[in-house]
Amino acid sequence: MKTTLLKTVFALLFVIVFNILFFLLCGTNNPTSVWISYGFVHVAYFTILVIPAMSSKGQDSFYLNAVLYNQAIAYFLLELVLGIVCIIWAPEKIVWPLVIQSVLWVIYATILIGNSWANEVTEQSLAKRTQDITPFMEMVSELKKVTMMINDHEINTEATKIYEALYYSGSRQTSATIQLDSDISNLINAVKVKVRQGDENCDEVRQYLKKLSGLIEERKVTLKYSH
Repeated sequence: MKTTLLKTVFALLFVIVFNILFFLLCGTNNPTSVWISYGFVHVAYFTILVIPAMSSKGQDSFYLNAVLYNQAIAYFLLELVLGIVCIIWAPEKIVWPLVIQSVLWVIYATILIGNSWANEVTEQSLAKRTQDITPFMEMVSELKKVTMMINDHEINTEATKIYEALYYSGSRQTSATIQLDSDISNLINAVKVKVRQGDENCDEVRQYLKKLSGLIEERKVTLKYSH
C-alpha cells in the first residue's frame, strides 16, 4: 500500500509542478492555442505512465521494454519543449500549434504501436525458442549429472566425451528428433540407475554409452538436414 502510494505521488509529481507553474505564470485567461499545448504536454507525459500496460513480461522484457520507455521519454521531452514554446508564443489562431503537435503525436503513436507489435512477435519467438530447447537442456543437464557421478576414470572420460558430443549436437528439437531424444533420455536414465547401483564399470554401462554415442551422432546429422 505504501509503495503504491509513493509510486502514484512520484508519477504525479510532474503534473503537480507543471500545473502550479502554468497557472501561476499564465493564469486561466488564455487563448485556445495555449490550452491545446497544455493538453498535449499532459498527453505526452501520460504516455510514459501507460507504457507498463504495454510492456512485455518475458525473461527478456527489460531489453524489449527499454525501447518503449526511451521513445516515450523522447516524445515527452520533445513535446514539452514544443508545448512550452507554443504556450509562450500563444498565437490567436490554433492551426499551427494543433497541426504540429498532432503530427508529432501521430508519428509517435505509429512508432509505439509498431514497436509494441514487434515486441510481442519477438516475445512469442523467444518463448517458442525456449520451449524448443527446454527438452534438450534437461537432457544435457541430466547427462552432466550422471557424468559427475562416475568415479571410474575410463568410464568418466568416455561419458564426458559423449556429454560434449550431445552439448554440441544442436539445441533444437524437431519432429524428426523427438524419438531420438526420447531414446537418448532413456539411455541416460539407464546409465544413471547402473551408476547409482555401483555398477558403473559393468558391460551394460559400456553398451549404453556406445549406443548413446551413436544416437547423438544420428541426432546431429538429422538436425543438420532438418529445416
